[in-house]
Amino acid sequence: MVLEWDQQTVLGSCEPVTIVQGFLPGHEYVRVRLVFDVNNKFVKASLDRKSGWGHDRKEATCPLGEQEASVLLRSCGHRVINKLRYTLNQDNGVEESLDIYDGVLVPFGLVKFEREGSLDESLPLGIHDAVKVTNTVSDQQLAELCEEIQLGMWEGVGPEVLMEQILDPIRTTVITGPPGSGKTSVLKVLKTAMGHQIHFLDEVARMVITGCNCPVPIDFPSEMKRFERLVMSTQQTVHKFGLQRARLAGKKILVSDRFLDPVAYLGPGLNRGQKETILRVNIGYELSKIYQVIVLLLPDRETYERYQSQDDARSESYDEALLIQEWILDVYSSHPNLLTVNPVAEGQLDAKFDLVRRAIVGE
Repeated sequence: MVLEWDQQTVLGSCEPVTIVQGFLPGHEYVRVRLVFDVNNKFVKASLDRKSGWGHDRKEATCPLGEQEASVLLRSCGHRVINKLRYTLNQDNGVEESLDIYDGVLVPFGLVKFEREGSLDESLPLGIHDAVKVTNTVSDQQLAELCEEIQLGMWEGVGPEVLMEQILDPIRTTVITGPPGSGKTSVLKVLKTAMGHQIHFLDEVARMVITGCNCPVPIDFPSEMKRFERLVMSTQQTVHKFGLQRARLAGKKILVSDRFLDPVAYLGPGLNRGQKETILRVNIGYELSKIYQVIVLLLPDRETYERYQSQDDARSESYDEALLIQEWILDVYSSHPNLLTVNPVAEGQLDAKFDLVRRAIVGE
């Protein structure tokens, strides 16, 4: 996002096109896009499905007519953004553009510079200061913010708080691990020591089990899929609300007990696309919401089985726990800030806690 720039130097005589983008509810990664020229004449439209995140984004596009696109746009409700796009440079496969956001976002003066086809991060002449938001701010998120503003969800909140939400988002750290990895113990210590500065989200699967008064249906594959879909949709809602509560409480870090683990618990018999369809998520988009992932690894077999014999709630054998660990690592393996924490010797939980704590606060 551009913070300081000279409009005349950057834009010169460039003429903009107007882009209207809507995101279908429940499908953050499905976008309806209409483009109009400087005279507000329709140019083109498309239905796009995005996957991946950061610089590694993939897009499948289906061309649409203006009428079809307009019908779909109305289905997006308030999840719509308007922006003026100036193409600054097109040379040797590299395209540089500047987006000035319009409509509901006008009061914030949002301006975004993008360079596609190159990893060069230098700023063009006339842009004096900017903050990198490649992995933290997307048009999907801005469309969600537009919806929330229009529905009064930020009523009474000053524009400076919303600008902070956009330019300096709360960092989400996910702590996860297989049964017996010490996750519950570490989180308990973290909450006691750091609850005043970090917003914690409890494990959503436990909320669902308790709230629905039902055990995990591990012996019924079809019911297991419904269960994990419910956990995933609840996780998305709880995370979104948790971010807002953390912001209002003045906390800059949110720690979530698990996040995309429903993907792992579906097991290895399904490919990524099938899991996304069952859970109604885009894995890449969900990963983009996370700043870092901390996976706590299992102890040795002897230690695990000794503690398992003392815990009636732990039904997984050591081999089953190893499989779950493998599935969890596979889900989060593409995240650039993935930290795995090895088990510690008995009686050294403090060392494990300190390692996790330093990772969360960035020491």
